[in-house]
Amino acid sequence: MTEMMGLPPNLPPPLHPFARAMCHGLWGWVTRSLHLAVKLGIADALGDEPRSAAALAAATGCDPDALERMLRLLVGCDVFARRADGAYEHTAMSRCLRRDAPLSAAASALLQATPVYQAALANLEHTLRTGRPSVETVAPQGFFAYLRAHPDESRIFDAAMTALTPVDAGAVAAYDFSGSGVIADIGGGQGSFLRVILEHTPGVRTLLFDLPDVVASAPPAARLEVRPGNFFRDRLPSADLYLLKLILHDWPDDAALRILANIRQAARPGAKLLVIESLLQEGPDFHPSHIMDLSMLALASGRERSERQLGELFQASSFRHTRTIPTTSPIATIVEAVAV
Repeated sequence: MTEMMGLPPNLPPPLHPFARAMCHGLWGWVTRSLHLAVKLGIADALGDEPRSAAALAAATGCDPDALERMLRLLVGCDVFARRADGAYEHTAMSRCLRRDAPLSAAASALLQATPVYQAALANLEHTLRTGRPSVETVAPQGFFAYLRAHPDESRIFDAAMTALTPVDAGAVAAYDFSGSGVIADIGGGQGSFLRVILEHTPGVRTLLFDLPDVVASAPPAARLEVRPGNFFRDRLPSADLYLLKLILHDWPDDAALRILANIRQAARPGAKLLVIESLLQEGPDFHPSHIMDLSMLALASGRERSERQLGELFQASSFRHTRTIPTTSPIATIVEAVAV
């Protein structure tokens, strides 16, 4: 499980604790190399046929020796593979870094390299000492207001969210939306999730609710109605099923309770709510949700939550947790609740 601990998967065990500590401390070089592999299009330039470092350098405008040395580092982390003849080829991970991959992590990698994300990481000590998001050291107005004021970074953020559409398909395949009547996606962006539901579920009607500037460019679709508004301040639409996909983790508990209370005010008894997020794993083993949890705190005062923690929020806002449904998505779980 060395790869799960943030160490190259093919290092010969046992690795001395001193070497482990050094690798952890130097891991930023791996992260930055992965960002650049996406930015420079290394994974895109490498197709089905193996290519030499020189050929990849020529295709991407890099120095051959420098690129070879970066690729060697990434090969040790299972990002790309190197053949006996020195040519490079894809691994399952590097294929996910292609922009045209069915489930692409390219936009997410580029998002992590944006100035606002890098500033949040560089100023993490501020979060540890104050409990406040480190991003406020460069964006006092908050993360989402910062994105609105920086359209280039906002477009990268939107691209990273759009790249999660295959995650939407995994959630739709895991849940029976037929017979739901009216489905409202609260904070649903431009409606990509609702469109996947509509494609697979005839007979339902959908409502897209998000900020006016967000839904203004939402493409029209049959059986989809757009309702602009703010889920903290405005009255929410009445629906039979409410969706919160990757929303609650953006907010601390007090704000999350306000969102849930606003939904409960609009919901009839018996209406269902689906929270679709990555569940925080509370055991001692490393899990990707632990990285997300810390990053959400540093960016927006948010947090990833366990099934138990979501249940406590439900109970405090007059919902009852009914079941938790795994999906084929690598990052999302469906947690269902009902209005009581």
